[in-house]
Amino acid sequence: MTLKLTPKGGAETDVRLTKQPDGSWQSSHPTIVPTVPADTDRFTIPAGTLEDNSDITAVAKDIAGNASDPTTATVTAYGASATPTIDKVRVLDPNGDGRRDQLEVGGKVLKEDGPPVAEGTPVVLKDQNGKPIGTGVTDKDGNFTATVTAPKGGSIAPNSPVTVRATAPDHTISDPAQGVNVPEKPTEFADNVPPEISGTLNDKHDVVFNLPKNAKDGETVLVRIPSADKNTPPTEVLLTKEGGKWNVPEDKQDFVKVDGDTATVPDAVTGPDVLVTATATDLAGNTATAKVPAGKDNTPAPIIDSGHFVDTSGAHDNNPEGTRLKGHLPKKPNGEEYPVGTIITIVDDQNNVVGTGVITENNDGTVKKDGTFDILTVEHPNNPIGPITPETIANFKVIAQEPNKNPSPAVDAPVTGEIAHIGDHTPPAPSVASVDYSGEEPVGKVKLPTNGENTKHPVQEGDQGTITVKDPDGNTTFVVGVTFKEGKWVRDPAPEHTEGELDGDTFTIPAHKLQEGSTVSVVTHDKLGNRSPESSDVVIGQTEPVTELTVTSYDGNAKADRDPDLFDLQGKTSAPAGSQVTIKANGQVVATAIVQAGPNGENTFSVKLKESADNNIKVGDTFTATVEQDGKRPSKPFTSAAVQGQKTLTLPTILATVHNRLRLLKWFPLKRVIKTNNTPLATT
Repeated sequence: MTLKLTPKGGAETDVRLTKQPDGSWQSSHPTIVPTVPADTDRFTIPAGTLEDNSDITAVAKDIAGNASDPTTATVTAYGASATPTIDKVRVLDPNGDGRRDQLEVGGKVLKEDGPPVAEGTPVVLKDQNGKPIGTGVTDKDGNFTATVTAPKGGSIAPNSPVTVRATAPDHTISDPAQGVNVPEKPTEFADNVPPEISGTLNDKHDVVFNLPKNAKDGETVLVRIPSADKNTPPTEVLLTKEGGKWNVPEDKQDFVKVDGDTATVPDAVTGPDVLVTATATDLAGNTATAKVPAGKDNTPAPIIDSGHFVDTSGAHDNNPEGTRLKGHLPKKPNGEEYPVGTIITIVDDQNNVVGTGVITENNDGTVKKDGTFDILTVEHPNNPIGPITPETIANFKVIAQEPNKNPSPAVDAPVTGEIAHIGDHTPPAPSVASVDYSGEEPVGKVKLPTNGENTKHPVQEGDQGTITVKDPDGNTTFVVGVTFKEGKWVRDPAPEHTEGELDGDTFTIPAHKLQEGSTVSVVTHDKLGNRSPESSDVVIGQTEPVTELTVTSYDGNAKADRDPDLFDLQGKTSAPAGSQVTIKANGQVVATAIVQAGPNGENTFSVKLKESADNNIKVGDTFTATVEQDGKRPSKPFTSAAVQGQKTLTLPTILATVHNRLRLLKWFPLKRVIKTNNTPLATT
């Protein structure tokens, strides 16, 4: 179907809707006329898309080129949507870090005569540069709430203007709401971030806890010291922040000594192989626990060499999904290696484990026996990195632990936005192009990658494939694109190339798009331009077939049993001299022959065949012949007429005469006549 219409502020345009194999209608201009889903035969052009009072004409055309009469309608102007009224503008700090993390705008959208606009009317928030930053929808009473979230580590700028507009069904966009400015200070905040506490052993085998540095008065740390005697209950010491200092109860000062933000449990009060813990609790009730096994050596602290953001999504969107941290552990004396099982753990600023590495027996892990490590972290779903800016700082901590030793102290590993966002330089998994000759005619087959069959190069949202057919002279005769969207491959809009079928991860190119010598190829690539190796296959021509196959059968058996056992095969073909002929009977190869040159391009071949135990040929059987020319695939098979048996036998004749009273008998021996198609061929 072709639509002739005039977009708002533009020139008259033709939009083509093309029926797809899945039943949908693909639009050549989806920003004007959206693609029509398979479950409907109706489409809607959003209000405000076309010029008011302009005409829109539609003409349908089938595959044979038959066209319908044009249908014309006029675009009616319904006017602008009602302007939203704002009754709430709040800046929120949900994690209690003092930043303006969220902007919340609420209000109503009512018609001029009082009733609310249609439920579900979209409301869009845009910044002072006209960029959309948040959306909401109206309820049945016209109320809406739209929320804007700042990038990771960023903040909503104070006093910045925000425009709020609504677009009701069948209406154009409204005028902006007035008086929307971002408050300077957060109006609401919540604290759901746990306190930070860690522990280790010092050189004297004392247990040392690093207490929360920014703890407020009233926050506590409970130190629990198990007894070496399991029958004795553990000693518990409650530390309380008062007047800006950590206080220890007088009767517990022999068990825990505090110096600033450090609490020490002396080796003298801990037994061997006991687990000393310290649990910090803030005023919001958030808790965090550090555990230190007493009586064991510490693992040395790791040293961070470098760190940068990594984009693994295949989209160069400045929104990394992880980081790559490189570092090493201090060298051991005398060239000693770190033991198998030594583990490096990386946690984010909310103590979520986002990356680990371990030394393996084969030394093929992300941590090596010499202590070096190179670990890729993946953002935690509850704490995504988000879009970055040069001011972005992602705070990580790295902990090492050798087997039978305490963990090392946690080492800070900040990654800043000033370090280059390197993107993803790994190409996506390759596709495979081939020519399928299993049917009557060859077709092109392209196998696209799936995540079930590869782990080194997983398919990412937005990965693309370009499928191309070129003729023997290198001219492109067919091209189509596919994109990985929402977990599956989908075909890109391409009205000029609507042929071919995408079924799951396989694209089929029809036979009439291929010719002998055509090349089918595919390249997989991501949005960053990383390309997998090209895969291609060339269409191999088919050898000219056998055009005639005559079989003459003989009964060479002395019993004259009508069952032939000698065969003379004579054939003709347009295949060139030197091609090989393969002859089968009952599905088995019984003979081969070489094509000989003949007049007028009609070449011949012949075979004399004797029946054997390996080819028990019977009356009614047929012979099948195929020809194969060098550099081409075998011809289509040619099947002969059914083998004929002997039709008649000549009986013996006896002639009696009388000579001088002596009766003479003359015997005329049996003449065996071999015939095919009732024509005598030989006698014995």
